[in-house]
Amino acid sequence: MFRAAVLYAPAGDAMRSLAERIADGLDRKRFAVTVKAASAAAVSDLAAADLVLLGSEPKGRTALHPDFSELARALAGINLAGRVAGLFAAGGDAPLAALQKALKDTDIQLGPEGLLRADQADTRRLSAWLADLVAQLDKTTRAG
Repeated sequence: MFRAAVLYAPAGDAMRSLAERIADGLDRKRFAVTVKAASAAAVSDLAAADLVLLGSEPKGRTALHPDFSELARALAGINLAGRVAGLFAAGGDAPLAALQKALKDTDIQLGPEGLLRADQADTRRLSAWLADLVAQLDKTTRAG
């Protein structure tokens, strides 16, 4: 069984709802899923996951919500090789770029198909996004 971590910020209703929709889209026969606000998450949540799904919306002029500050700092020294990432964001592309930058040196697998904007997260698009990520994880697992 795979493990998935869905971490999001801020902890408000809109991002929590999107994170829960994402978690609900994963096959629970194949995935044990943890959904947490970034403010309550730790590096151990990332290290324990095979599929890492991170979501943020900007706060003011800051592209990455401040609730991700501790995790972003910790990512500078963690290796997440063998894992697959998906990023989701509300409020435009800036949070996606900030999350990509935070993951840059972790060796996690993140392709352009791993990015999802909340305004594009209708049921069909969300299902296709998750299917792509699961296929990448399956391929990574078979290759390892």
